[in-house]
Amino acid sequence: TIPENTEIFILGHAAAEIDASTVPYAALPEKSEQYMQKFMVQSLISSVMMESDKEVEWSKADINELLMQQFIEDIEKFYVFGVKSYTFDTTTKLHTRTTSGIIEQMIEGGSKVIDLYKEDLKYADFLSAINETFIGNTGSPKRYMFNGANVAPAIWGITDITKMANVKEYKDTFGYDFTGFDMLGYQLVHVPYPLLDKMERPDWSIVLDRQYVERRVFRSLDETILELKKTGAYDGESTVWSEISSVILKYPQVHALWIFHEGKKPAV
Repeated sequence: TIPENTEIFILGHAAAEIDASTVPYAALPEKSEQYMQKFMVQSLISSVMMESDKEVEWSKADINELLMQQFIEDIEKFYVFGVKSYTFDTTTKLHTRTTSGIIEQMIEGGSKVIDLYKEDLKYADFLSAINETFIGNTGSPKRYMFNGANVAPAIWGITDITKMANVKEYKDTFGYDFTGFDMLGYQLVHVPYPLLDKMERPDWSIVLDRQYVERRVFRSLDETILELKKTGAYDGESTVWSEISSVILKYPQVHALWIFHEGKKPAV
């Protein structure tokens, strides 16, 4: 007889001597839908501009390089902050789809969102954040912190961590430098991420297990040169770059979002 509310642990299956198989089971992930997004950028350079003398040499190659840098940043913004949606143009009768970014997939998929408070941030709070990030999932023991500008000063400002220098015979269970943190067998690699600052999220840290982040490409980046001058549409040159792609978090529970707030931790 087992009393009511008895805690039971399932250890696994035991097989008899002539058993050929274990109890059948299935552990298949559920399907989820993601939109691919079409990214495009176009340069338009007049023949007069290319043929004119310039005080500062600003060539077609410089313009294209600048556009490509902006194009890559635009894709990255959608990969991180994008929201899965679509709009319908009643004139062209076409849909425009936007891809779901890392933040949205983390929140919808059950990633940990961990709140930390800078004014009274303690070692125990930091240790608890690491435990919440690593324990309870089967991700990698090495993960990457993509940090806004205010994250590193907040962590390195923890006052109740014993800091030691030039100690050769003693090894603490917690080690850190300007590249990351090593604690109890877990490793967090610090990666400064200026895009968070540009998007006014300098107090955020996106913790990712890279083996479960995947970029899916439907159409690779291609370049098309438009013959506008030959057709009489424009006296100049135009180049179009286009890509159709998205980002996938395959196992959201191994990722985490740390948010460092100003002030003290609210009373419970």
